Amino acid sequence: MSIRKIGITILLTAFTVSFACGCSKKAVGSASVPESISSVSEKKEQEVSVQEPETSDSESEDDELSYEEYEVLRQQRWQKVVENLTLEDLDDAHPNPPEWDGFQEDGSMFFVAAQTEDESATLYCVYDDEYFIDGYMILRINDRIIPINEMAEYGWGIGLFQGDFDNDGEDEYAVTINNGHGTGFYREKLFVADPGEEEPICTLGSDGLQYDYELENIYPKVKAEYDESTEELTYWLEDNGSASAKESVSLKGVFEEDEKYKEMLFGDLFSITFEDGQLGFLARGGIITDKRMGDYEYSLVLTGDFNYKDGRITYDNLHLEYEHQK
Repeated sequence: MSIRKIGITILLTAFTVSFACGCSKKAVGSASVPESISSVSEKKEQEVSVQEPETSDSESEDDELSYEEYEVLRQQRWQKVVENLTLEDLDDAHPNPPEWDGFQEDGSMFFVAAQTEDESATLYCVYDDEYFIDGYMILRINDRIIPINEMAEYGWGIGLFQGDFDNDGEDEYAVTINNGHGTGFYREKLFVADPGEEEPICTLGSDGLQYDYELENIYPKVKAEYDESTEELTYWLEDNGSASAKESVSLKGVFEEDEKYKEMLFGDLFSITFEDGQLGFLARGGIITDKRMGDYEYSLVLTGDFNYKDGRITYDNLHLEYEHQK
């Protein structure tokens, strides 16, 4: 595949806005799962195994439950696991992701999904068909256990990154998960774990159930207009009445004779990036016409930086360019 990029550098450092939705320093989800589990000595006093949450006969008949009832049941089962979890349970986790059948023969429901180079943090994922909590995650930072009450799809596509994101002299940890995919582009979710906080989890991303995407706060800043007479697409970034310089690209020959351009659409599909210690994102806009839905061969690519400070994730340095993938 060859990629042609138009030399466009639209760098907007003034667009720094806090995400108001979902960026509290609390674990996400509806269940009352504790964000941090206390010390190792306290956990050693617990004698209940995490491998056998109690279930009734009615709970086993999940095919008869409504979607809402199923979600409540799953959260209850996950909470039981978290409440009884010990460091010893994590020490017994599988070192690699499962290969489907036979994974739980030794009784462990956890596997190591990611680990930092210095081994100060390890991300564990649950693989447990019996209790329907596949994909839930546990982040262990040294001897602190931090549950992430969110499901990674099948436990795959997980990333764990380490860095001093808020410049306080102490490292934080960023977790990214894959929440699904479509049109060949993956939707990812971002968590920042700050071990210096009592409630350490701050989240940004897409709610796979309600389809409420925080990036929709950014997408309206992308503007694009198509001129049928010149067959040119003009695009720019705009925020609070301030606009970047407009750039244009020819789309001559892209559309059929009777095809009508409608819009350049940015949806819920995006990727979290981590380069040189900097968190960021990348999202593609696809062309919508009266004959095609989401043509990403001719697209606008939006990137930006994510910053973490005091339990909030903000963004800045938005950059927009046109890209043609052949």
